[in-house]
Amino acid sequence: MKLRVMAALALVGVLLLCGCNEKSGAAAFAADDRISVDSLNQYVATSDADKAATVRSEALQYLIRTSLFEELLRRHGGVPSDTELSKLHDQALPDALKNANLTGSAADRAFATALAPNGFAPSFVPLYLRSQEMALELGTRKVKSEELCGLRLSLNPRFGAWDWSTIGIKTDQAQSDFLVSGPAVGSTECHLSG
Repeated sequence: MKLRVMAALALVGVLLLCGCNEKSGAAAFAADDRISVDSLNQYVATSDADKAATVRSEALQYLIRTSLFEELLRRHGGVPSDTELSKLHDQALPDALKNANLTGSAADRAFATALAPNGFAPSFVPLYLRSQEMALELGTRKVKSEELCGLRLSLNPRFGAWDWSTIGIKTDQAQSDFLVSGPAVGSTECHLSG
């Protein structure tokens, strides 16, 4: 009898651990993607803790946007190839680089150089640009931003709370290490203007 009770308790323990592993180490779940906390480190190029935290938060924000935008593109005609999206590269650049008449790889290098003092690794540039390219493509397809509200999003509150109005992270909302979910389909918490 004691052996059966111990076996049952061991099984319950294993099941509980298996359920936690999906969220363990996750920074977010966006659409069909799990974004790990460790994956954010590739965008950090500083030992300054405050700057590193900011970089991780920004990288997470763009990884989430990219996942959500990719899902919307999939639902509206399919995800463009890398070649098709790269045609939007120069449009996706920040205004400061456009105003300086920088394009292509010269713009990428200038962007990486401008971000470096704030602790961003050069690997952040293609992440930023891909997210912006996808946003531009969604605009071309006239996809309404309200459709974001129906997509799966769970954000680890250690990084803040998701703000649907800016499609970004509110870092002043940081909580504990447990994941919270974004609004469900039809939730009144998601009001975007299209």
